[in-house]
Amino acid sequence: ARQFLALVATPGPIDRLVFCRELLRILPRLYAAALEVGDVRPIPYESDQSTWRKSVDEMYPVAPEEWEAIRARAEMIIQDRRHYRVQYDPTIRDAVLDDAVVGDLADDMADIFRDVRPLLEAWDSGTAYLPDLKAALGPISLFPTHWGVHVVHSLVGLHFIVFDYGV
Repeated sequence: ARQFLALVATPGPIDRLVFCRELLRILPRLYAAALEVGDVRPIPYESDQSTWRKSVDEMYPVAPEEWEAIRARAEMIIQDRRHYRVQYDPTIRDAVLDDAVVGDLADDMADIFRDVRPLLEAWDSGTAYLPDLKAALGPISLFPTHWGVHVVHSLVGLHFIVFDYGV
């Protein structure tokens, strides 16, 4: 997670090919780490276990301006190769859903950043812990339905950009 955050958030120039290859190296590890940790939950902010729990995203929000800065940086680096086509859910047989959608690597990187950084901040601050850290990667951080999907789809686009077309 730290390598991903550093790669997408560190200002300054970076070669497109280096950036895309690093993403191909880091993103599968990030996905695998989420599978290893499993289901994650923040520590209750009150001692009563029945008390409503603040979500990690509420405790460590990513400002819209920061999300946009990550997206703009990735767009600037990847440029015209950032779009790719992918079937959103290849397991569904439906005339409408069978159509490919257009993905955007810049949007993917910003969304993954927005969902992962709060988890790492919660871990670092001690407000989330194992085994309860396991819930934040699940329903709270939207790994199954959001950032995990962005990781999987972006890998498809990155693979073809790097190995079939170059950047």
